[in-house]
Amino acid sequence: MSDECIFCQLLDNPEQTLTVHETDDFRAWLDINPRAKGHTMIVSKEHLKSAEEVGEKLVDMFEVARIVGEKAMNGLGADGYSIVVNNGEAAGQMLDHFYMIVFPRFSDDERAGTPTGAIFGPEEDLDQEDLKAFQESMESADYKEYKGETPPPPLDRDYSVEEEKGSKESEKTFKDLRRGSAEFR
Repeated sequence: MSDECIFCQLLDNPEQTLTVHETDDFRAWLDINPRAKGHTMIVSKEHLKSAEEVGEKLVDMFEVARIVGEKAMNGLGADGYSIVVNNGEAAGQMLDHFYMIVFPRFSDDERAGTPTGAIFGPEEDLDQEDLKAFQESMESADYKEYKGETPPPPLDRDYSVEEEKGSKESEKTFKDLRRGSAEFR
């Protein structure tokens, strides 16, 4: 646990949270500045910074989210729920402690039916060739399989670089692809 992390401080002082569900590895509590009735934070009891660090326990974290969502439906009368995961600062992760958010959704809410992904407008300047280039780059990209005690990859790793036989070869980054690099046209 980190002394400076607000989530770690709350985990050490459970009386300061309004806990709605807890397991050996995760605690789910109501957000003190809710954006929806029943807005719940799901936090790892271990100070883990990313989904990559959570690793295989991510499945358990999603199970906690499902339970919290079902409790919102049965306890608050929610008609559904959204599970939100922001992994990394660019994705909107606001703290250096990985978390999930459950937003109960209600049919009579003016936002009912609006998917959380609606915050991203369509990329109208992308065509099938762009999508094919993205698919090829992502399909062949390196990733780490997690088995038990395998340490997570370093957080500062440049995932746009692929390791091949001990040497690194540069691959096109998403920004290159978005800019319409001549090699992808």
